[in-house]
Amino acid sequence: MHVASTAPSPSACSQAGLLSEIDRLGTNLLTVTNGQTLFGDTAELPAAAPAMIRRVAAVKEVAASGAVSATPYRNSLIPSGQTGGLRVLAVTLDLPRVVGASIANGAMLNAATAGEPVVVLGAAAAAHLGIDRVFTGERIWIGSRWFYVAGS
Repeated sequence: MHVASTAPSPSACSQAGLLSEIDRLGTNLLTVTNGQTLFGDTAELPAAAPAMIRRVAAVKEVAASGAVSATPYRNSLIPSGQTGGLRVLAVTLDLPRVVGASIANGAMLNAATAGEPVVVLGAAAAAHLGIDRVFTGERIWIGSRWFYVAGS
């Protein structure tokens, strides 16, 4: 896509620069994240953002994720300050397909597990928590609640 104008506006120049950067990276994956308000605070994307982005003609697929204010632990006996730098994200069920993620052990989340306390761990999180394989009944502690591990 080329942007042409007799007198380029700042937004047209920005769009051209963004498209040029995406072309240089050789990817068709674009990540939309929170920006900043005029006062320097973190701006929150509206809950309707994925649906709004989906309506853009050039967009083929949309998946969403968001940070959750909870920390995962191997069990409920680990002191709360020992997070190991891990964080929890809530994701839409289509995220792994959209970003091309795969799973080494177990299964991905699906419609049947969507409303249950079930997680899929990233490789680094699984290694940090000492989970090298997923077995029936495998659980981790997140935000004062047990979650079953479906995959890693």
